[in-house]
Amino acid sequence: MAQSWARRLNFWNDQPAPGSFGTKSYELTVANGGLSLQDTPALSADTKSAVADATEAIKSGKVKVAYTDTKEAVQTLIDAKGK
Repeated sequence: MAQSWARRLNFWNDQPAPGSFGTKSYELTVANGGLSLQDTPALSADTKSAVADATEAIKSGKVKVAYTDTKEAVQTLIDAKGK
């Protein structure tokens, strides 16, 4: 957890001054710790286990996550769910 916060603090300290545009882009993924799957105290032990398994499957490449960068691409993924 401490490493994750340190990464976030470095990210925010590295940002341009308010009112200006940055020149860096950041790839946020499960594998690099930029994204994480939900983990809250309200989750059951079985759900937490499933989340941990899914996280490892994504990190290992066993589960591929589709990249989407437009509203239309996201809607296509939603529409295809279960097909």
